[in-house]
Amino acid sequence: FRLKVMLERSSGTSTDCASSYLYEKIVGENLKPGTVKMPKAQPALCQEKIDAVCRWIAAGAPGE
Repeated sequence: FRLKVMLERSSGTSTDCASSYLYEKIVGENLKPGTVKMPKAQPALCQEKIDAVCRWIAAGAPGE
C-alpha cells in the first residue's frame, strides 16, 4: 500500500522516474522537512539497485 501511495504522489506520470516520489526518497532529492531518505536507518542503495528501481518505475511499476 505505501509503495502504491508513493507512486501515486509522483508529480509526473507513473513512468517518469525523475519525478517519482519513491525515486526522490531513494536518492534523497527534493525531500520535504521531516522526511528521511530511504531505506531508513540502512545503508544507501547502490547505483545498480537505484537504476533497477528507475527501470521498474519506467515500466509502469508492474506487480505493485
